Amino acid sequence: MEKRILSATIVFLICLFVLNKYIFPPQQNTQNSVGVAPVVNMNINQPVQPSTVRNEQEGTGFVTKPQPIINQIDATIATNKLEVTFSNIGGNVKSLLLKDYHNMPLVKELPDDHAIFAIINDNIGIDLNTVAYFPKRTANGISYSYKDPARGIVIRKEYTLADNNDFITMDLYIDNTSSGTFDIGYTILGPSQIQAVESSDKRPFIELDSMIDGKVVKRTNIKGTEEMIRGIIAWGALKNRYFSLAAKPPADTEGISIRKSPDNQLSLGFNMRRKTLMPGLSSKDTFTLYAGPTEINRLKGANIGLENLEYYGFFGFIRKGLTDTLRFLHKVSNNWGIAIILLTFLVNLLFFPLTKISFLSIQRMQDVQPHIEKLKELHKDNPQRLNKEIMDAYKQYNVNPFGGCLPMLIQMPIFIAFYNTLLQSVDLMNAKFLWIKDLSSPDAIIKLSSPVFLIGENINILPIITAAIMFVQQKMSMASNTKASPEMQQQQKIMAIFFPLFFAVFLYNFPAGFAIYWLTNSLLMALEQYWLKKAFSTKKA
Repeated sequence: MEKRILSATIVFLICLFVLNKYIFPPQQNTQNSVGVAPVVNMNINQPVQPSTVRNEQEGTGFVTKPQPIINQIDATIATNKLEVTFSNIGGNVKSLLLKDYHNMPLVKELPDDHAIFAIINDNIGIDLNTVAYFPKRTANGISYSYKDPARGIVIRKEYTLADNNDFITMDLYIDNTSSGTFDIGYTILGPSQIQAVESSDKRPFIELDSMIDGKVVKRTNIKGTEEMIRGIIAWGALKNRYFSLAAKPPADTEGISIRKSPDNQLSLGFNMRRKTLMPGLSSKDTFTLYAGPTEINRLKGANIGLENLEYYGFFGFIRKGLTDTLRFLHKVSNNWGIAIILLTFLVNLLFFPLTKISFLSIQRMQDVQPHIEKLKELHKDNPQRLNKEIMDAYKQYNVNPFGGCLPMLIQMPIFIAFYNTLLQSVDLMNAKFLWIKDLSSPDAIIKLSSPVFLIGENINILPIITAAIMFVQQKMSMASNTKASPEMQQQQKIMAIFFPLFFAVFLYNFPAGFAIYWLTNSLLMALEQYWLKKAFSTKKA
């Protein structure tokens, strides 16, 4: 019966809910600062401007006479895809913007000891994240070098960027200029403190993924302030709802360190194997950092094995098919809202035979219901006899008591995949449709001056329209079920009010893209129910 379909739907949704440029101001963050040095802004094809605080030996990039630099000097390099800000304190990446997503900050103003490519653990005997490195412009990026004359060791970080890449590379050189032997062992930070994006339940979503010994390991939190996992690391990443910050270390890793800051921000470090560095020799380790959408084609473009980072879930092949179809329909329609509506039509058309089977099964259940009620009255004192008579009645009327629910269960993987496709599609960010400014957020037709209980800060009209359609659908079902008992009719009256209200509250703050799907699906199901009822009644007459 309709009650069973709606009950199956409510359980399904609850399961889903549970399961699922160049302008930078001068930096004021200085250490014992007397004055603030200017920010160095660079385009990838623009030469660096001379700096009065640099003191390098021409042609080598190494410091000959380090001067005590007490100012923090930032350099920003912009490509077509990224805008990366580097700091001379530690020679690390401190912030990162995604230019093709409206300059969205993926990483904001990282502290020195949590900056990307910060060396957080070594046996050199000095905190390499508090000393000043000297910058030097290179053909395709920037280089930072630091020399410790007391120990005879030189640290150099060479960053390489390209206009159309979602990634940057960093070559870490450690040179032994002393007459002694060094045992070099260190942990270097990779992805760090990615900006969170709220999930549908308004909680910020951050996930840490890493490929360890050929298997993907996932974390959303850790106990304490640090956790270590041993193994060979292919890559490590931090993900929010739409984007990933991922790094590939050299092959000679021995594990990862997951760090948690006092404000619960996560960072991921690569533990490098200890190696011996003889006098006059150098070591080189290359790291690649990807910053962009968690989208398979962009991930493949980095060419560092990040394909498994876009995880489609248990029904992954279905979700991938829906995602590819949605993107094709967008190419045809040139609008993501229309593409969602067209995809909903296609899915409903595909499953219409199952919808018809479910409807006819419910109708046969309604036909046999008066006979069932008589059997209940006749054998109310003999439950075993009653069960036998009911089963015989089902056979006589050719009724499968689960016939109305099974088609819904078969469609459930599609619903789950559709839900995940729309909820995590980066394509819907800032996509407009009708009055909707962002399909990845609630439709927000009216902005309220202050939050309201169960409503929040916006009036979202799509869930309200959906609830109205569901109410009409319930009324249609009640009108067609004239053979139901008085108790059953009373239950249907309650459900006709309860379920639309429940779904309106449940879907109220969901992204508009998913709300469009649910509204379109509800409208199509109401029309299908009307057509099937009319066709079935005509055929029966």
